[in-house]
Amino acid sequence: MMNGCGRVHWAVGGAAGGRAVGGPALGPVVVGYDGTAASLRAVTDVATTHRSRDIVLVTALRRRRRGGPPGAYGDALKSEAYLLTAAATTDEMVRRGREVARAAGATSVVSRTGTGDVRAVLAGVTADLGATTVVLGMSGRQPGALARALHRTLAADVDLVVTDGFRHLRAEVTRPAPRPYLPSRASRLDASWLAEPSSAR
Repeated sequence: MMNGCGRVHWAVGGAAGGRAVGGPALGPVVVGYDGTAASLRAVTDVATTHRSRDIVLVTALRRRRRGGPPGAYGDALKSEAYLLTAAATTDEMVRRGREVARAAGATSVVSRTGTGDVRAVLAGVTADLGATTVVLGMSGRQPGALARALHRTLAADVDLVVTDGFRHLRAEVTRPAPRPYLPSRASRLDASWLAEPSSAR
């Protein structure tokens, strides 16, 4: 079941990787990671507060056309020309994220990369691993469009937490209360004879 129905609001919660109710969450914690300061703060926060949990850093890549580094630079670097490629940049970024997590105390850190829409990549990895929590970094005071869109995509039993390293906002859905059944005027008239005393019939 997805979170598509109802209105989402963001409640201040506890640590970035735990549940607000129902006890500790099980399974790995997925952290959206793109090398930015906001995502590094999220990595540090999760690694600090959930050292014993499996932490999965997920990076979404844009589709790129095949091609090597610029010719002149590639000729000059020769065997190190790989350092100029997009793949090398991504590898270095991911390595940096793992190092930050381990430095903050994480004992189990792995990385996963996927190509395509960020929301689809995050949701796909979360489902594949059976993760119970997804954490995103936040640079402003409120979650951005990605967080709102991802919440609509994730399964209903997956926690989505957005953090700036200090505040932790947990996505919660407010579903409209069901309206009480009110019979139509026609149906009330049709049933009015039931309320008449037997003497009047």
